Amino acid sequence: MIALALALLVQPTPEEAAYDARLKASAGAVRAYQGPLDGGWVVSADGADLYVLRLTDRDGVVDGAWRALRRPGALDASGFLLGAGREGDVVTLRFGPATLALRHAPAGWSGEISEGGAARAAPARRAEP
Repeated sequence: MIALALALLVQPTPEEAAYDARLKASAGAVRAYQGPLDGGWVVSADGADLYVLRLTDRDGVVDGAWRALRRPGALDASGFLLGAGREGDVVTLRFGPATLALRHAPAGWSGEISEGGAARAAPARRAEP
């Protein structure tokens, strides 16, 4: 008898169930609209974190902002992307003093960053929220 009473207390009302269903549907629609680069990223090279990127990836169009981690507080150490493009499976981002070419990899994105005429490997990993 007590188990039945508890089950009835825990069971949502029809209104609560409908509200939960709408929330789940909305969340699914948002996830379907986002591309794989949507969110925050940390770009590293030679064992050091170089940049934080905050990107939107909607319908294949990437846009966003960047911040240089090596020069905190510098006036020219952050800004918006200057350009982004996709060619095949490579996404190229131009920002500040760098060009970053990314390719999807199992643990994030593998990449190559060019700064001041020098290129080096630079993977990108998800930034902590």
